[in-house]
Amino acid sequence: MAEACAVSLEDQNHSQGAELTINGDIRAKFKLYWQPVTEQILRCWNDEEFTTEQAAYGIAFLIIRQLTDLTVIKRSRKGTGFDY
Repeated sequence: MAEACAVSLEDQNHSQGAELTINGDIRAKFKLYWQPVTEQILRCWNDEEFTTEQAAYGIAFLIIRQLTDLTVIKRSRKGTGFDY
């Protein structure tokens, strides 16, 4: 998921240290940093829709761990109505 985040962020022309602002019941700001994206990583994450989905999960998991006492423990099975 970290690779998916890197690919998606660079695809949208974000640079290292991009700021992510959380507004809602909890307010926070995060700076995002990631490993450089290589040609091999791009080849592995060539499906834009899947890559974006995995990147969103990855960022959400980190935010949840940082701002709550919750953590992701497993992925659910298809058809259950939720993802993790």
